Amino acid sequence: QAAFIRQGAIQCGFCTPGMIMSAKALLDENPSPSVEEIKSALARNLCRCTGYVSIIRAVQEASEMMRQGIKSVSPPSLLERSYQVVGQAVARKDAVLKAKGDTKSADDLFVEGTVYAKALRSEYPHAEILGIDTREAEATPGVIAVLTAKDVPGHNGFGLIFPHQPVLARDKVRYVGDAVALVVAETQDIAEEALRKIRVDYRELRGVFTPQEALLPDAPKIHEEGNILKHHKIRRGDIDKGFAEADVIIEGRYYTPFIEHAYLEPEASLAVPEKDGCLTVYSASQGVFTDRDQISAILNLPKEK
Repeated sequence: QAAFIRQGAIQCGFCTPGMIMSAKALLDENPSPSVEEIKSALARNLCRCTGYVSIIRAVQEASEMMRQGIKSVSPPSLLERSYQVVGQAVARKDAVLKAKGDTKSADDLFVEGTVYAKALRSEYPHAEILGIDTREAEATPGVIAVLTAKDVPGHNGFGLIFPHQPVLARDKVRYVGDAVALVVAETQDIAEEALRKIRVDYRELRGVFTPQEALLPDAPKIHEEGNILKHHKIRRGDIDKGFAEADVIIEGRYYTPFIEHAYLEPEASLAVPEKDGCLTVYSASQGVFTDRDQISAILNLPKEK
């Protein structure tokens, strides 16, 4: 744990307890592992944040500490601060809690009177919504509300570039999983039960499943303004001159792969209405101000609320 803290091998901390347990099991069996042996031992542990380099350094440091007979380190000593911090490695303020697995994630939080929301999601990649019948779901004991697009009080859209992805789909769905309705209930089980009682009348539309399909002249428009989010042109130098002077010209199509970030923390958030009319939102996020701005627009609340 101390080595992980000192080497900066802890960021979000969600993977840290598992990493430390795997590292401990390795060092119990092999006190002086090679880098390749460390990688092999941690191969089943995923980390979204660090890039693994600092984790490998931490295991190497722990190995050295064990060889020196060091069995424990005082937690306060790991967090000591000096006013001369520039150029020094400084431990995260929450590193000890994360190394011990004692931090709270959004899904761990609970306040008195908590209710639960579950979304009904589209089973079609592209379809027109002809109607939504929520009456049976609303009649379910323990259901507090069933919300659809008409209930969004502000802008029914979010997104980092263009905020046009619907919070709740109104006229049509655009991918498998598009949110269509939201059930708020006293328990998660009741919310799940009510979701199964919502009836959505769809008219399935032709979909597009690759970027190449989406660019065809006769491709169906997923969004009203078309299928291109942004068109960037990159021009550097004199292309014709470069080709004329080149000894070899290689032409081809090049693709970058889809990469899954492999974040481990479940998607979850807790919203707490405060007595002063403010709304406090606890969520896993790297962009709290962007979240605030989008939630403000969706709920039609001032940003300071």
